[in-house]
Amino acid sequence: MPVKSRKNLMRFTVFVGLAAALILPLSVSAKAQSGGEENLEAAVVEAMGVESNTSARSFAEVKEQDRTQVNVMREGGEGGEWAFGAAVVEAPKKRGHYPKGWLFVAEDTGGDWKVALEGPPEFSNLASEAPAEVVDEGEKGNFSEASRTSSAAAPLRTGLMLPWRKAAVWRFTGGPHGWNTGYDRPYAALDFAGPNANDQRVRAAGGGRVYTMCGNRRGWIRVYHPNGFTTDYYHLIQNIKPAQGSQIKVGAILDLTGNDVSCGGASYGRHVHFALLRGTQYVPVNGRFIGGWKFVQGQACRGYAERGQIRRPPGNLIRNFGP
Repeated sequence: MPVKSRKNLMRFTVFVGLAAALILPLSVSAKAQSGGEENLEAAVVEAMGVESNTSARSFAEVKEQDRTQVNVMREGGEGGEWAFGAAVVEAPKKRGHYPKGWLFVAEDTGGDWKVALEGPPEFSNLASEAPAEVVDEGEKGNFSEASRTSSAAAPLRTGLMLPWRKAAVWRFTGGPHGWNTGYDRPYAALDFAGPNANDQRVRAAGGGRVYTMCGNRRGWIRVYHPNGFTTDYYHLIQNIKPAQGSQIKVGAILDLTGNDVSCGGASYGRHVHFALLRGTQYVPVNGRFIGGWKFVQGQACRGYAERGQIRRPPGNLIRNFGP
């Protein structure tokens, strides 16, 4: 081929490559190849972009601001080709914003990382294939139940207590509101604060498997209960007490209330941001019984707790009557 023709061909190839780069969706990252934590992180972040329900441009902004966390809890397999952990989209550092997070399972298939985030059946399917040192048998059963459970079928009586010691009285500081922004539906979250500096221990609302979501093992704890419910606890100030994935009993101490924002957001005045999920989907607390109280929603952060003829709007003390 003449020299001039080769130069023209090279110019055309470069032009086509640049044009293709400009029209690719912003959420598409380079294919994460196997062979290291950096490539595992890239694959998990790519999966987060799909599951986060944000636009390609918005998630590109999340990545540009470095607001993703890939927190590996365990690795295993003959060649270390399996990983299990938490994937988090940090919230903006603004009041009323909260993080999004999932547990994940990943397998290095030899050419790329296969990643599944909790929620869809792919997660429980991949978890069931993982070696026991990465996902143990109890967890596999728990995740399978969580993925199969429909939020529409969530019973009104949760079988859970409020997140502090049974028979103790705490302050109800925020009525039903959204987990992510406070105004997002469903209104799955409630805020509570201990009555004094000596009574701020946050406890598990029910028995189950416990995990911390943030990379520094502070701030956000998630508990999977065998009855299909899951509970989230945010703003906690110390490292998690139980080991990752351990089986805990109802009332087990998780941490202390605080203002921690290790996964983003903002907090003013120590408290626990407590939320209810069915499996992996946030569900409304409206009409549901927790700790002997029925919670009724109104405008975001308002509403009230009801027990018989007694109504307690935010700002009042309420007693934890247990599961």
